[in-house]
Amino acid sequence: MRGTTGRSPRWYRPPYGILTAGRWATARSAGLRPVLWTAWARDWTAGATAASVRATAAAELRGGGTLLLHDTDLVSAPGCWHATLAALPGIVGDCREAGLRAGPLAEHGTD
Repeated sequence: MRGTTGRSPRWYRPPYGILTAGRWATARSAGLRPVLWTAWARDWTAGATAASVRATAAAELRGGGTLLLHDTDLVSAPGCWHATLAALPGIVGDCREAGLRAGPLAEHGTD
């Protein structure tokens, strides 16, 4: 990853949110901090639209939370990431209207 982004990964999100003892130990030995989410937008489904992703996210967002979104359809419905991308401006706007600030994980109290 460092060769692609110029930075080494810092966090590990376990698939499906299942953090077993083995996954925890492996992540820690690799210098990664496991992290889960407090809200999701169900953006991986075949029927996901920008509106459905935004509505689902808005219903679950809380201050200090972490929203799970996907940037690929590698293990989900083909093309579903397009709905995520289209929903982002609205999600950020909803956060601002609620007095919340969207930002990187490093700013969410995980360091």
